[in-house]
Amino acid sequence: MFLKILTLFWVFTSQLSAADDIVPLLDVNHTDSSKVVQYSAKVRHCQFKNTSEIRVEILDLDNNAILTPTFFESIYYEVKTLTSKEHILEFQINAVKNFKFHFELINCQIKRFVDYQDKRYELEDLSAAYHQYLGFPTLKHVIAKVKNTSGKIENIKIEYFNADGYIPFYEAHIGIGFNVKENIRPKGDLKDRNSFHREGIVHEPIPLFLLRYGPLFLNKDGAGVVLLPLKNFALLFATIIEGEPYKANGINERKSSLFIGWIAKIMDLTVFYFKDLQGYSHGEIIKLQLEHEFKLNRYWTLAPHVFAQWWDDEYMNYYYGVAPSEANIVGSVYNARHTQNMEIMAKAYLKMGRYKWVMAVGEKWYGKNVAASPLVKQDSEIRTILGFTAQIF
Repeated sequence: MFLKILTLFWVFTSQLSAADDIVPLLDVNHTDSSKVVQYSAKVRHCQFKNTSEIRVEILDLDNNAILTPTFFESIYYEVKTLTSKEHILEFQINAVKNFKFHFELINCQIKRFVDYQDKRYELEDLSAAYHQYLGFPTLKHVIAKVKNTSGKIENIKIEYFNADGYIPFYEAHIGIGFNVKENIRPKGDLKDRNSFHREGIVHEPIPLFLLRYGPLFLNKDGAGVVLLPLKNFALLFATIIEGEPYKANGINERKSSLFIGWIAKIMDLTVFYFKDLQGYSHGEIIKLQLEHEFKLNRYWTLAPHVFAQWWDDEYMNYYYGVAPSEANIVGSVYNARHTQNMEIMAKAYLKMGRYKWVMAVGEKWYGKNVAASPLVKQDSEIRTILGFTAQIF
């Protein structure tokens, strides 16, 4: 899935006929230099007539042939947020959502504009610069040549890290975060009842990074591959580091483990399923998360989410059960059963160029079988995360 945009507009100043006309609107150069993606719309009686779709075709320059977009071409060059009235047509494309293309039929002629950062410009030309990096073409920047309200020609330049909607073949983000949360586990020596029940706050630095190479990705939680990237549905196969680690005097250490499973994203809903691959707990995890991003402006994004989580018997008994050999320390044997947890969190992102600041605060409520464990001193925790990342390429 490569993306290379070199956009120019066809000069169209001739009168439109009274019959249906397929009018060229926009040409986008394909990542394959021998191809061009063409956008056109139907016009009748000098009106768009509530056009329900934009025609998207692939022109093969070598063979002078018109091709139907392939599966992956449709993902990249698909039309987004189509709006059509009698004399106005607007749309975006997946490749670069920063721009909304605006077309007006005035005296049977098409005027072409572009909306960028809440301003409208008459569009003269749109181009993109690409460079070869790691053996693949990658966006460097997009430049829109526009005419402002005073008629002066100027250039709007969008660097690759600000090109919304652009899906690079590879990218790298690195940074650092800081996690502060309440500790639901007893802290200190379990033989000391005062320290067993005392309040504890966990302070820990966390690495923040994302490396993506085509469909492959690696982040702080694990690694995986994107199997099916559709418009409103994505399927990922992933391995993650997961668990509820705990270490205290007199009991067996509970360790994090390597889990393997699937992530399915359906619009704002994400479904997770993972199974312990390393074999510490042999447990399973299922999580349903609902999250929606609200873009407040070009800098700030607010993303509240809520999730429900299910841990099976094996997962629970490993992390929260008490074995007979530990009963003399903790006080009693406890066979933990499956449970359900819930979390509500609000995240905010401040993006300035290649830098992104992340802020999050939320609370997680654990199920009754977690709260009943002798290895737990409270049934909820408040968590705050602060951090930032920088996009390297």
